[in-house]
Amino acid sequence: MMTVSEYERTQLFRWFEEHMGKDRASTMMNLLPPAGWGDVATTRDMDHLRVAMSHDIERLRADMTNDMAQLRADMTNDMAQLRADMTNDMAQLRADMTHLGTRLDGRIALVEQRLDVTATKGDLESVRADLQRTFVQWLLMSQATIVAAMSAMFAVLYLTVR
Repeated sequence: MMTVSEYERTQLFRWFEEHMGKDRASTMMNLLPPAGWGDVATTRDMDHLRVAMSHDIERLRADMTNDMAQLRADMTNDMAQLRADMTNDMAQLRADMTHLGTRLDGRIALVEQRLDVTATKGDLESVRADLQRTFVQWLLMSQATIVAAMSAMFAVLYLTVR
């Protein structure tokens, strides 16, 4: 199809104007597309575009479906790996705690053994009783000292005021 130049459009308008009058010539020119018939989309063009867009949309849907399936698979694998790592870490932590508990039990046994060698339970009870008596004696003596000091202060005050 050939394109119409601006010169040809002007010539056509003048011919319409001469034969039909200015108003009808303007109406007729307004019915013609400004860029030429080659640029006007036909129903066939629109149908072709609709089919092409439908194919593009279906391809996008398929790609998104595949991407989502891959993402789900990756997340499932990552979660499984995370669970395995956490299980291993918890097992290691339990083993470490058991080892520390065993070491602590050994040290406690060693301390108990040393205590048994140096002192018997009766000796420890005797030392505790002696400490209690010493504490009570100290407490009573400190109280007696405070009472004696206060008595001396009152005596000095009494003698001073008199």
